[in-house]
Amino acid sequence: EGIDTAAAETALSNARTAIGDAEEAVEAASTAVTEALASETPRDSLAAVRPQIAAAKESIRKAHEALRAAAQALPRPAKAEP
Repeated sequence: EGIDTAAAETALSNARTAIGDAEEAVEAASTAVTEALASETPRDSLAAVRPQIAAAKESIRKAHEALRAAAQALPRPAKAEP
């Protein structure tokens, strides 16, 4: 109906990329935790995994921000006049 959605589509593409990055970071952290728990010294091994967990949290935060930006980029429909 003549509404320009280019900015929203770009923002959505960015959000999808950020979500994919977050999924990869969470999977990597999950694998690292599993391996740490299976090690001979899980407590020491888990300490080494903390940076990966922090990176996964940051990736999730960035994905959330990107998704919010995509939602805010959606054009608002004009209000119908009575």
